[in-house]
Amino acid sequence: MWLIVIALLIGVIYASLLYLFDKKRQYSIKLAVLLFLLRTLATALLILLFFNPVIKQKTSITEDPILVVLQDNSASLVSGSDSSFFENEYPELFNNLKDRLLEDYNVDIYLIGESLTEGDSINFEENYTDIDYAFERIRRLYSKKNVGAVLLLSDGIYNRGIAPELRTENYPFPIYAVTLGDTTRHPDFLVNDVRYNKTVSSGMSFPIRATVNAVNCRNETMNISIKVNNEIVDSKNITINTDRFSQTIDFMLQANNEGSMQIEVFVDGLKNEIQTKNNRRRFFVDVLDRKYKILCIAQAPHPDIAAIKSTLGDNFDMQIIFDVNDIKDLSDYNLLILHQIPYTSMASFESLKHILGDNKKLPILTIIGKNTDYEEINKIQNAVSLKKGAVQSVLEVKARYNNNFALFNTESKLKEQITTFPPLAVQHTEMSFNMGREDLIFANIGDMQTQFPLLTFTTDPEGRKTAFLFGTGIWQWRLYDYFKNDNHSGFDELISKTVRYLIIDKDKELDIFHKESYQNNEKIRFTAEMLNPAGELINEPELMIRMFNKHTKETFDFIFSKDENRYILNAGILPEGTYSYTAQATSGNIQYKTQGNFEVIATSIEAQDVTANHSRMSLIAEHTGAKAYLLNDMDSLFEDLNHDKRITSISRQETRYDDLIQLKGIFFIIMILLTVEWLLRKIFGTY
Repeated sequence: MWLIVIALLIGVIYASLLYLFDKKRQYSIKLAVLLFLLRTLATALLILLFFNPVIKQKTSITEDPILVVLQDNSASLVSGSDSSFFENEYPELFNNLKDRLLEDYNVDIYLIGESLTEGDSINFEENYTDIDYAFERIRRLYSKKNVGAVLLLSDGIYNRGIAPELRTENYPFPIYAVTLGDTTRHPDFLVNDVRYNKTVSSGMSFPIRATVNAVNCRNETMNISIKVNNEIVDSKNITINTDRFSQTIDFMLQANNEGSMQIEVFVDGLKNEIQTKNNRRRFFVDVLDRKYKILCIAQAPHPDIAAIKSTLGDNFDMQIIFDVNDIKDLSDYNLLILHQIPYTSMASFESLKHILGDNKKLPILTIIGKNTDYEEINKIQNAVSLKKGAVQSVLEVKARYNNNFALFNTESKLKEQITTFPPLAVQHTEMSFNMGREDLIFANIGDMQTQFPLLTFTTDPEGRKTAFLFGTGIWQWRLYDYFKNDNHSGFDELISKTVRYLIIDKDKELDIFHKESYQNNEKIRFTAEMLNPAGELINEPELMIRMFNKHTKETFDFIFSKDENRYILNAGILPEGTYSYTAQATSGNIQYKTQGNFEVIATSIEAQDVTANHSRMSLIAEHTGAKAYLLNDMDSLFEDLNHDKRITSISRQETRYDDLIQLKGIFFIIMILLTVEWLLRKIFGTY
């Protein structure tokens, strides 16, 4: 307001000098007043433009309702007795439904699978269903929009996240649920769950716990067997005594040789059983040739350390100490974990420096926290120089997976899931790396994606492998993983593969990195490292690989692409089966060659349960004040949508702040004022 007063005052003074105090020019009183006003306003507006104030504007906006359609795109819909209908007829029915909705509503369509995808191209190829994630994602995306209703078309079966009906009691939008699929429970045997350790020590016995279910199979006999490397090693018979039967069975296996054990738990199928894909579970267990010893030095007890120890389990001997002077000899240890070590005013820093100097090849996992002494940590390693940032505070930093990470492979689920993990507490830090590094996880600060590493790996010139975790609070990741998936598999994979990479020496001249098992709709990705006689990474020679499917006898030949000093290969999707491979390259007179195995298995997660759950769909709708329908009740659905008073347009006031210079009308007003003034002066002979 004060700026307007100043601008008008300047305009009045300037106009007064022209028309009130200029005795040489004679105007009539009316003309002088009009010219005075025109010049005053034009000058005032020019002054305002010069200072460019912010203008507050209020506008009224009418927002039409949005109908959000969530279509289940998972394989369970084409795994039951009505699979032919969903493959051939349902897509046309869905398109007709979509067209009918578009006549009356603004419609946004998403497909539900492991994640949420915008679009309407149904193919029923998703191997996981996370309805809970879809609901939460829609809640966030449309939190400030006029959503009239959500229309869920699904069989109600989920195998990711928590039960979706638990999330809907306070859901902001009504959810109209249409149950798809066969609600009839046919006789069925299935392997529902298998619990096992992913790594075991060579020479030890280890348990496999399998849970088997039977539906509508009273008085039948179930034979459950377990195979190791395609040979049956144990079988058990169970008599089914109820229509809804479940039992847990334990097997004990022996880990003999180092490597990967292919294990399969399966039940013999029933005569005329409709669904047999859920009769088996195949998985792999890594056998280590010894029990590795880990020493953790910490400033004080911390839940992060407990989370790491719980993940590593019995296959690693992890010792925790809080005083460096307790160390007698590090030569027996395979890995050193430093948790906020060294810390400020650490009395035994020189002892730590001396010990590390005597064990220059011992790998280290360094966890940086708010108590870490940056000046001292720079003295015990030369991979990175750390300096506390200008902001002396602890930031809450979210994680983001680096898709270009090449040291080892991780499950695709972990890559997506890690972005949802709780934030870590990270000290504001300036870092400068003195050697090459491989970043596994980047830091996201708020909504900003950065290239700052949260978890990174380096190898110094003396061969010491080091991982740096620039934050504390990973114990929350483990709890969240269990809350979200009812297991710790994602967190366990991240920690165990980090530790195994640091511990296991790569003394082979050619190493191929890959997963032991791939899904039959998953792209086969390999990475490779080649060392010259000096132990340096090279990738000048052409690296070729031949893959052989032992079941179909097919052979597949590929050539690796080169990426910096490594090799990468995307072999695409391969047929189901067990594969052996041979990779080789020639550099001068040196022949590089290595062999290995992996499997491509048919995905059966979506086939574990193929009976549509109408009761769950009804609960979801009921919790949000809506209704549930079967597929043949579409007329009732449209009638209820038309009568739902919550699905209506809303009018709201929107306040916007714009720079005055952005209002183009101001320039035209100034031009009109000055033009009119000029014309009047021209007409009355003053120009």
